[in-house]
Amino acid sequence: MAPPSGDDDRILTHGDSTLVRSDFSILRGPHYLNDRLIHFFFSHLAVSCSYPDDILLVPPSIAYLIANYPDPTSLSDVVAPLKLRNKALVLFPVNDNPDVNLAEGGSHWSLLICHVPSRDFVHHDSSGCLNSVHAYKLYQLVQHFLGDIQFGYHDGPTPRQTNGYDCGLYVMAIARCVCEWYCKVKNNGSADGKEKWFDVLREQLNGDKVHELRGELLSLVLRLTQQNDSKKSTQLILEL
Repeated sequence: MAPPSGDDDRILTHGDSTLVRSDFSILRGPHYLNDRLIHFFFSHLAVSCSYPDDILLVPPSIAYLIANYPDPTSLSDVVAPLKLRNKALVLFPVNDNPDVNLAEGGSHWSLLICHVPSRDFVHHDSSGCLNSVHAYKLYQLVQHFLGDIQFGYHDGPTPRQTNGYDCGLYVMAIARCVCEWYCKVKNNGSADGKEKWFDVLREQLNGDKVHELRGELLSLVLRLTQQNDSKKSTQLILEL
């Protein structure tokens, strides 16, 4: 379902992300989330994270660029600045857009997580294996920049979506859950082992919890907009 039309004036800048008015319209209804909204939430997680030097939340545009770079031999120009070897967790949004010339194309999001301590890539897909080909391609390209040790790849436990538009919310919810898990084990002094977040994900996430995130995002956008521009915030509230 396409989002309602609207002016695309900027409503919020947060971290290194920017939202426009049509993004707010997407959040209001049952619509497929775009790159900007996922980037916004990733920026919010990065700002809120207790260990920002350990976790890298890769913007969707960068993850897509890596997976579809026209010259893989020059890919280091894109990947090297990310300093992947210095991280414990790297989270990549995966999109199935087949056309690099089509902005905001594609119809499905999933999440690929690189867990450096256990030398593993884990793919979380709320539609099962819909994005497997795209995630595996990204894994193959990225793991070459992580040193001489071969990293594994497998699918992780993921709650299943029951509609065709909430995949981006699942990516956000899983990303938040994993970041919170890491901060907790880091505080406990056990983040350098092979322990993973799977049990926490099973316990904390389900369809209802993920669905609630859309409302949380609306509230977050309104709150941050209020802090930056009260007049624009009032206009957005009137649109609800």
